[in-house]
Amino acid sequence: MKVQMKKLSRVSLVLLLLGVCSMQTLYAQDFQFRARGDKNQRLTYVLGQTVEATVSIRLRHRGPAVDYFVTANAGQHAGGDVQNRRAVSTEGNVLRYQVYDGSGNILSTTNGITGSFPQSTGGGWQETTIEIPLQLLPSEFPPAGEYTDTFALELYIGDSATGTPEETEEINVTVTMPEIVDLQVGPPGASYGSFGRTYSISIDPALPGMGDGADLLVLANTGFALEVSSDNGGVLRIGGLEDTLPYRFRFNGSWITIGGTGSFRITGTEPPTGIGGRSYSFFAEIEYYDTLPAAGNYTDVLNFTVVAP
Repeated sequence: MKVQMKKLSRVSLVLLLLGVCSMQTLYAQDFQFRARGDKNQRLTYVLGQTVEATVSIRLRHRGPAVDYFVTANAGQHAGGDVQNRRAVSTEGNVLRYQVYDGSGNILSTTNGITGSFPQSTGGGWQETTIEIPLQLLPSEFPPAGEYTDTFALELYIGDSATGTPEETEEINVTVTMPEIVDLQVGPPGASYGSFGRTYSISIDPALPGMGDGADLLVLANTGFALEVSSDNGGVLRIGGLEDTLPYRFRFNGSWITIGGTGSFRITGTEPPTGIGGRSYSFFAEIEYYDTLPAAGNYTDVLNFTVVAP
């Protein structure tokens, strides 16, 4: 009887130890995956500049050692295509933007941010911060308005987006696109961004039929029209004398003669130009005159203005 009791005691003790070991192995992972600060990202388009923002995600963990994988979906309006993330206005206009992994690569469900935590001791929390850049694409130039989208950051256990995300954080993106209208002038064939707001043409000799030209360059994300006015009422004048030279100019293929002061509209309603701008050709030509004018330099200043249609 004594021998049998000892054997039972040994079996009972072994079973108790196995139960304790099983509880340690199944100790759960514990994560906190949240945006630091405001998860509502607001960006404002600036012409000629790269506009960026950064989403900071705080990742906290306690429990056994673990690898993690952070991804981003395509957002609400991209049709599942992460290459084509887009914010949309209430009018249905589209402005593309992109989400990156911190190394210049597009953050997606296959290209994620990887990391790991060692086993925590004493039930304490471990913490890291993940920085996720957002960028407005420089090729974008949609109409003025407010554009919105929402995309999700997802946390997976392991080194790939397998199974169900452990945690998800939605990021709201709002982009303000201001109304932009700009006008430049340069030599024929110039492109927008290459020149400024003043340009001089020279007609030498100032004989009838002789002329010189330039290009007007407009950048606008709204409809517009062009007007012109002349400082000298549409003639060339020489300083200190009353002699004048008549001239006319061809604008975008049509001949125009300015008679008097004030502004004259020289286009109808023009549509938005796109990011590359739009050029309008200009050519000034001396008209025929009956009386030979005095020798000297004759000038006029034409003022072109972009106006609401």
